[in-house]
Amino acid sequence: MIDGFENGSNIPQQIALFPQDRQPPRELQDKGIDGLKVKLDQLTLHRPRQWGACWLVLQLWKLLDMNAFWEPKLPPSRQGTLWLELLQVHLCNRMIDPGAEWYIHRHWYRQTALANLLGLEPEAIPKNALCAHVVAAKVTTYCARTRRTATLQKTSGGSTYH
Repeated sequence: MIDGFENGSNIPQQIALFPQDRQPPRELQDKGIDGLKVKLDQLTLHRPRQWGACWLVLQLWKLLDMNAFWEPKLPPSRQGTLWLELLQVHLCNRMIDPGAEWYIHRHWYRQTALANLLGLEPEAIPKNALCAHVVAAKVTTYCARTRRTATLQKTSGGSTYH
């Protein structure tokens, strides 16, 4: 079953797909579900993309409320670089198919549905592969600053923190 749209309609309808040589069951018609016969020998797939794993990583991101944590620390740059989204892209890559930054830009990102899932343009990853290093540097700087602050707070209270 898939959801489809009639021409000009904004309301999705359920459609059941069947090979051309089979008849849709009568029960579907009774429920108001259309059956669509598909010529499997002529079916082609264009621009297949990784969707499920990307969606799952982004669901984990939401579950851990990472936006609330990272958004204030990674605002967009004056040039419009979306650091938070770049961090999400790099996190997805590290969890799904770890690769070099040039691989993310040149190959991997285009094979995923991250542009759709994050609401980005298909070519949203900057061509400058160093952006990953900038994101990593921003994250590392924040983490180091946080550790240093925690260390100073513990030390000033009379105990040491390692």
